[in-house]
Amino acid sequence: MKVSTRAKRLAVVGTVAVGVLGLGVGSAFAVSDIGPGSTDTAGVKCVQQGLDFFGYGLAVDGSYGSLTTAAVEKFQSTYGDSVDGIVGPQTGHSLITEIEDLIVALHHAGESATAETTWVSNCSGQIPNS
Repeated sequence: MKVSTRAKRLAVVGTVAVGVLGLGVGSAFAVSDIGPGSTDTAGVKCVQQGLDFFGYGLAVDGSYGSLTTAAVEKFQSTYGDSVDGIVGPQTGHSLITEIEDLIVALHHAGESATAETTWVSNCSGQIPNS
């Protein structure tokens, strides 16, 4: 059976999409833990903004300082994660899950969840997630 050039191109494009987008089994790229001294400014901002949905009152400045560490520790304690002040896969997963639950609650209350929905779209790939 002869395979057309178009079919070969589609197979290559599909393979690239699976690898780049992390589709299929496993993830193509692991996101590093985010904590004090983190150089991942976008990831830190996502953590700060995510925590702010729960009233932590952080400046979303990309600097993982003592206030962000304390907020992460409080979040970890509140949601049953190991308390270490670092956003690893467990805490990242908890943050994403709690924000998704918040979106549902807001919708049920007839309130807007635009900021939270945008956060999930923009940030769920920027923080570690188990």
